[in-house]
Amino acid sequence: MGINFSVHTDGMDVVRAAIAKACTRAEHVLAEQMEKDTQPFVPMLTGSLTQRTRVVVNDIIYPGPYSRFLYYGKVMVEPNTGSTYAPKGGTKVVTDRNLVFNHTGHPQAQAHWCEASKAQNLGKWARVAEKAVKKYGTD
Repeated sequence: MGINFSVHTDGMDVVRAAIAKACTRAEHVLAEQMEKDTQPFVPMLTGSLTQRTRVVVNDIIYPGPYSRFLYYGKVMVEPNTGSTYAPKGGTKVVTDRNLVFNHTGHPQAQAHWCEASKAQNLGKWARVAEKAVKKYGTD
């Protein structure tokens, strides 16, 4: 013998949509904070990478093509010549040699800058996310 009951969920679609909207807005706020907190770890010689980095919705976009090899911190060369310069349209391969970063503009500059920032800022990011979800969940 069991108990049967029905739950009417009229209006739940509105609630789900409101939660999704609040989370999307909170993710954007968090991404902006993460980008800001990560800047000191991003290699900077001319400032071009920092100036061109963008937050789009909840993605932090570090523009290429050179941001890729900076992030991984390895020297890349043209495979036939071994030169760090490749002809237009050419490709490069990764070597096992580490890049040496200039620390004048950003003293904490390093490869894998997101992981370095996360190690320092994860608790802060959790608080920012919680605050944003609460703020946008009540709109």
